Parts: sequence; C-alpha cells; structure tokens
Amino acid sequence: MKLIFALLCVVATAVCYAQKPEPVYGFAKEQREESWYLTQLKLWKVEVDKDKTNGDAWYNYYRSARALRNLHNGTNHEKFKEYRDLAEKISDDLYAALPESFEANHIKWAEGGNETNLFPYLKKAYEINPADPRTYEDLATYYEIQRNQKEYENACKLMHQSNVINPAIVNWGYNLLAEADPNAIIFTAGDNDTYSAWIVQEAKNFRKDVRIINLSLIMIDDYRNAVLKELGLPPLDLKDAWGENYKANQEKIVAHFIANSSKHPVYVAVSAIQTISDKWSAQLYLTGLSYKYSTEAFDNTSVILRNYEHRYLLDYLEMIFFASIGEKMADHLNGCYLPSMLKLYQHYKDSEQPAKMQEYERLLLTISKKSGQESEVSAILDKK
Repeated sequence: MKLIFALLCVVATAVCYAQKPEPVYGFAKEQREESWYLTQLKLWKVEVDKDKTNGDAWYNYYRSARALRNLHNGTNHEKFKEYRDLAEKISDDLYAALPESFEANHIKWAEGGNETNLFPYLKKAYEINPADPRTYEDLATYYEIQRNQKEYENACKLMHQSNVINPAIVNWGYNLLAEADPNAIIFTAGDNDTYSAWIVQEAKNFRKDVRIINLSLIMIDDYRNAVLKELGLPPLDLKDAWGENYKANQEKIVAHFIANSSKHPVYVAVSAIQTISDKWSAQLYLTGLSYKYSTEAFDNTSVILRNYEHRYLLDYLEMIFFASIGEKMADHLNGCYLPSMLKLYQHYKDSEQPAKMQEYERLLLTISKKSGQESEVSAILDKK
C-alpha cells in the first residue's frame, strides 16, 4: 500500500511539474507542438490574473498567443484571426497596466509589425533595461534598415556578447561568409542565417566586403535603394512590393542583382534556396552552404573541396561543450551542409581516398541524425 501511495505521489509530482509555466521563445530559437503553446497560454494567463504587475507573465502570455497565431498563418484563417486578435489584446492590456515596463514597450513594437514610426517603443524598452537581450535583434534590424552603421554595429556586438544567437548558428554564419568571392552578395531568408552572418561581420570583423541580403528586408523600398546605391547599382522601384505581387516583386529584385553579378557575385544560401524561382536553377552551382550564380559552368566540386578543407571551421559539428537555447534550431540549420557533404563524400569515394570518405560519412550521419534526415541520407549513402 505504501508503495502504491509513493508511486501515486511520483505521478502527481510529474503532472504538477508538467503543468509549470515555461519560457516561450520565438520560432527562430525554438519550435514546439501546438498543444504545448496552448498549455502555456493557459498557464501564463493564470499567472497574469494572479498579478497584473508581473511583466514576465504578460510577456510569455503574449508569446504563446503570437506562436499560435503564427502556427495557423496560411493554414487556418479562423484560428489565425482568433490568436491575432488575442495577441493584439494582450499587447493593449499590458500597455494599459504597465506602460513604463520593458515588456509593454517591447511588445508594442513587436505587435506593431516593427513599423518605423513605432521605434520609440523599442528605444524605450532598451533604455529601461539595456542588459535585456530581447531587444538586440530588433535594434540591429532597425538600424540596418535605417543605414545607421554605428548603431547597427553596436547592436550586432550586443547580440554576440549576450549569446542571443546560439553559438553553433554563429559558427554556421562564419562558414557561409567564408566561402564567398570578394564583394559578393548572399541572399538569406530568415533570422538565423541573417543574424549569424551579421554578428560575425561586425563582432569579429570578418568578411565585411560581403553583403548579406535578407529577402524579406530587401522588399522595403527605401532600404533596397539605399543598399543598391551603396553597391553602385541602379535603383529599383516597385509598386506595392508587399501586396499580392510579393513573389513577382521578389523575383524582380533577385533578377536585378543577378543582372549586375559581374560587379557583385551573387550567392543564395542553402537555407534560402526554396524561396528562389526555379528559372535560375540551371545557373546556380552548389559551393557549400550556398549556391553561386554563374552563366558559365565551373567545377563546383573543387570549390566545395576548397571550402571544407581550407575555409570552414567545422569542429563544432562534432563537439558542443554546453547547451543553450536554439540548439535544435542549430541542428536543423546544419542540415544545410548535407547536399555539399554528399558531393564531397562521392568525390573521395571516386578518387579512392577511404579515410576521407569515412570522415565525411561520419559527419553526414551525425548531422542528418540531429536534423531529422538520417533515413534519407542513409538511403543515399547505401546507393552510393
């Protein structure tokens, strides 16, 4: 009877522990199942109701609603609208309750779609708590768009010092930059492939000749034309860039840079390749973590070999000495190595270099297991 009672206590403790509210992070750092966000939404709502001055509870309550909104974006309009409205309400209620708090001002900025006229909220959040890293990415993005180089550089250094981006992801950004030709531009598509490269360039003063072009940010008219002017390229004006013709306008922007690739070699990060039209697929050559645009065929195997053997820093792929938020996202991003590693593996097999072949086979299996692609890679290796 005592044993049963003890087991019941253990189960009860486990259930209570499972119901404990946990920090909710943005999708670039962590992605969970919908059920987890629903649970956190309820738990953090309880904490807010207990204490309306609990800024942390408000922040995580908002993050839960925002995550649920994003999960349903483009898939379930009714659910999307429900959580969009809830996120807006939480933002308004928080600002009414705690207008002088870091959380209220940062959420006002975030919920407003990062519009320039809302920058005073972001600035105030930073001034309230300059040591809080949650503003650093937003500050870097804002100052990049405004072309305020001094403040942009400072924000990137703050990101680096605070480890706001997982160190493995920053290492990935280093390798992305390392492979590019001088004065190249590299198209990126998300937070992790963009911020990692920014941090390496500004905090480590590495490959600042390369221009990172985020395919979302470059849709902003004033920013795009400022960047084009700095690169010595003609301006490109678009009508309703963010409207119904978004994809067509994005194609026009990529085409504009490609048309001037003789001045600035064009690369597309592997992480961004799905956003690029197939119309250029025959001219995009895999070089490692990116594809290089070229109208003339070239031996990309030798370029991949050069990058892995002489330019990349790869130790982090096999040994990480500490855990931090974003580790799973780093594993996912590292999946971008797989296409070029498979090509390298085949090269060493064909050239009868068994030691090198086995080295990259080990890396392929390690990375694919962590990125959820082990069965696919194993099947390819068996065929090879």
